[in-house]
Amino acid sequence: AILESSTNRDNFGESLDRACASGTYYVVVQRIAGSPAYTLTVAVDTAGATPATARNVTLSLDPPFTTEFVGPGDLTDFYRVNLPISNQLNVSFSKAVLQPLTLAVVRDVNDNGVVDTGEEIFSKTIAGPDDLHQALNLTSRGDTFYVGVKAAGTGTNYDIKFNTAPIDNAGDTAATA
Repeated sequence: AILESSTNRDNFGESLDRACASGTYYVVVQRIAGSPAYTLTVAVDTAGATPATARNVTLSLDPPFTTEFVGPGDLTDFYRVNLPISNQLNVSFSKAVLQPLTLAVVRDVNDNGVVDTGEEIFSKTIAGPDDLHQALNLTSRGDTFYVGVKAAGTGTNYDIKFNTAPIDNAGDTAATA
C-alpha cells in the first residue's frame, strides 16, 4: 500500500510527513523526465513533542550526535536531561542548520509535562555558526530539565548532542575574571 505520495513535477524541495508504526518501509523515487540530481533524506523522529513525551538523554563525556527533524507535522522536539548536581549543560549542533531553530531549556516546576508560564529559563535562536554551541550554568539538586528544539522556519534536519562540565565561574572579560 502507498502511504504517502507527491505529484510535484518541478525541481523545488519538498517533503512528505507520515507517522508510522515500527516496521520496514520502502521509498520509491520516480524520474519524470531528464536526469536531475536529487538528495533523499529519510528522518526518524525519536524525540517527543512535549516534556511529557520527551526523549531521555544520557549524559557522557563524548556523546554521539543524534539526527532529528523539526518542521511541518513535527514542530517541536523535547529531550529530558537529569542533572544530579549543579553543572554546566552543553548543547551542541554539529553543523549549521538550513533553517533557523529555537533552542529552549525548561524546568517543569509543577511536573505536569507542559511548559507553563515562567518555566522557560533559556531561549535562543540558532541561525548561524556562532550559535552552534550553547553552554548554560544550571543549579540542580537532582532536577530534570527539558531541552526543546522548535522549527523557526520551514523545517530542517539537525544534529544535536548533550554533555556536562563543571560550572564556569570565570568572567568573560579581564574586569570580571
